Amino acid sequence: MREYLYKQALHPTPSDESLPSCWCVPDRSEDVRSRQHVRDLIDDPGHVACTIGVLVLLSRLTQCPFAVRSGGHAAFQGASSEEDGITVSLSRLNQVTVARDRKTVKVGSGNVWGLVYSVLDKQGLTVPGGRDANVGVGGLSLGGGISYFAGSVGMTVDNIESYELVTASGIPITVTANGLYSDLYWALRGGGNNFGIVISYTYPAIERNDVWGGSRAYMADQWPAVISAYISGAKAEDEHFNQIISFARASDTLRIANAQIYYSLPEPGDVVEPYLAIPNNLSDTYGTKTVSELAIELSQDSPNGDRQIWHIQAAQIDEELFTSLVDIFDSEVDAVYDQVNAFAPAMVCQHIDRNILSHMKKNGGNPLGIADSPPLMLYFFSGRWDDAADDQVVYDLTKRVAAKWKAETQKHGLASDYLYLNYASRFQDPISSYGASNKARLVKIAKQYDPTGVFQELMPGGFKLNGTPNDLLE
Repeated sequence: MREYLYKQALHPTPSDESLPSCWCVPDRSEDVRSRQHVRDLIDDPGHVACTIGVLVLLSRLTQCPFAVRSGGHAAFQGASSEEDGITVSLSRLNQVTVARDRKTVKVGSGNVWGLVYSVLDKQGLTVPGGRDANVGVGGLSLGGGISYFAGSVGMTVDNIESYELVTASGIPITVTANGLYSDLYWALRGGGNNFGIVISYTYPAIERNDVWGGSRAYMADQWPAVISAYISGAKAEDEHFNQIISFARASDTLRIANAQIYYSLPEPGDVVEPYLAIPNNLSDTYGTKTVSELAIELSQDSPNGDRQIWHIQAAQIDEELFTSLVDIFDSEVDAVYDQVNAFAPAMVCQHIDRNILSHMKKNGGNPLGIADSPPLMLYFFSGRWDDAADDQVVYDLTKRVAAKWKAETQKHGLASDYLYLNYASRFQDPISSYGASNKARLVKIAKQYDPTGVFQELMPGGFKLNGTPNDLLE
């Protein structure tokens, strides 16, 4: 019965089999003692902060571990729920409030991006958030965030104007770049869930409704052309353009490339021409859409309901190297594809160009450690499957692919240590990839605001400052 009730309340994915002893779903009207209090409390963010603050203090008192869940999109067990502990779902913290001057938008951390965009579309506004409608606001906004507008304004973490944060002492504070907690502001811009529980974010509003984008699918004979188009787009330095390219195995004999490309204006620039020139596409959804329509479309290509793994790497942009990386993925998957039931493996590729990097020093910078990096290809192994009995086969495959990818990038002299936190696996340590000095600064800030290690020891989910969630694969 406990498992049934938990699934009804939080809807966990099969990748997260943790079963908490209890779960908390704070509401803007949480813990109301009688109906007459509802009107006073329903719009009182301080009430929510106090509720969460009490939970943190109870956890400290009892040493009961806890987890915090925003969208629950992370692809590994324990990221946002706690076995035999407390799981806090923020799903009812779903307010989307546009400032009177239309310059900022305050978003509750329990939102998913599809809901945020559906509200803002009606007002001709958007924010630099996630591209997948099902992704939670909280996780994306603490790990990086590549939005449809990343080239124009930078990553999501480089655009947050303020955070409402509940600290390890249970006290709510407002964190800004120039306020009392400027060091904490820096740490939250990529440092993950190591510093407190964020209950809301304030983003700059972007006056925009329609954008251009969609996807086209191609058979394997067009993979070389898709690779060339990806490299051309990554090198174009067009601030309005970004891309998500997937090379996937759909059956024993069917290998597909899916080219999801986006332009943050109603009509695309010349940068998309290499994709439009590729013949014999199997499908085509390119066109002008609202931001929410585009986000919903993308979410349909990454459904919930399977066991999952993502495993990220990065390298400098180079077509010969990238072709080799795709070949490694394809050959390694081919060797074990028949051994895994309902297996859906893919290599998913994006890029971080100079436009995105140029924003990483504003407002005091961020801890990611790549502000002075050359432009990068981001690529990760993605696997979905049904049966827990196949876990080790997939993990071993991931290990081989990751090792060969790393060796190939090193052979070309184009390797990067950076691990994008939002696509990292439970076997990786993205915080350490930010560099020793940035990690040391994050540890120092965490000790200042959380001297007893509440968010390191009692909230073990996610990527901690002291290592990986599981033993390293590589």
